[in-house]
Amino acid sequence: MLRKDLLQLVRRDSERGMAAGVNTNGTFLHGRGQDIVSSGLDYILVSLDGRREINNLIRIGSRDSFGMTTEGVHELVAARKRQGALCPFIEIFMTLTPENQDEILPTARLARELGADYFSIAAGMFTTPEIAAESELEYEAEFGISAHFYRGFVRDVRGMNPANIMRDICAVRELWGARFKEYPPITFDLATYYYHPEQKLSTRQCIAPWLTMQIMPDGVFAFCEDFADLPCGNVTQAHPLELWNNARSCAWRRRIRTKGVFGAESRCVAHHLY
Repeated sequence: MLRKDLLQLVRRDSERGMAAGVNTNGTFLHGRGQDIVSSGLDYILVSLDGRREINNLIRIGSRDSFGMTTEGVHELVAARKRQGALCPFIEIFMTLTPENQDEILPTARLARELGADYFSIAAGMFTTPEIAAESELEYEAEFGISAHFYRGFVRDVRGMNPANIMRDICAVRELWGARFKEYPPITFDLATYYYHPEQKLSTRQCIAPWLTMQIMPDGVFAFCEDFADLPCGNVTQAHPLELWNNARSCAWRRRIRTKGVFGAESRCVAHHLY
């Protein structure tokens, strides 16, 4: 939403029959509801971490981010109604942290009051300093370059209460039904998820390198949306299909196929979605 030409890009996608979605913290929605609906945007995911006090504690800053976000969603819902439009579908997205883990039900109810179409919870991506350091060494030995993203996911989650979280999630499932989403889908033990990040949650192979292209703002192409450590070329300098099949891309797929993801990626959401 910082891009002044964002809706111009959305309109261009829409005119070409492409689906367009935006992830946002919602602080720049105010005053743009009418234009967003008219742009043809299909989907908007708005982060909200709890009620005002908790949300503003997590979303550090001097502004009332809670008020800005909720007012923006209200405006967007009203603009959609005025235009008789179905889109964009609005999803309120909550990432669980030690600070907001008791806010699950209040936030789910708030999302309904705002008129959102979906409510979702992310268990949260994280790793430990030890696992991050080990993964960095392994990554550099294999690819000859340093990994930059692993340290960014180091987070202390020892204060999470899996039993209480699961209790509230079950209540939210009843409240929202099929319009409730979980990232990743919680088919595992939450205590293992938070307290034993060294343990894999699934034996499934990550297939993101066979499905997705992540294009960074400068045109650099990487495979993983959250751990975009391996640059495989630049789409401003070579055709995307050439990059998709080059030596580095093949080396990344071979790594994932034969050894799996790195240890620091054990809580990667995309790994469990694709």
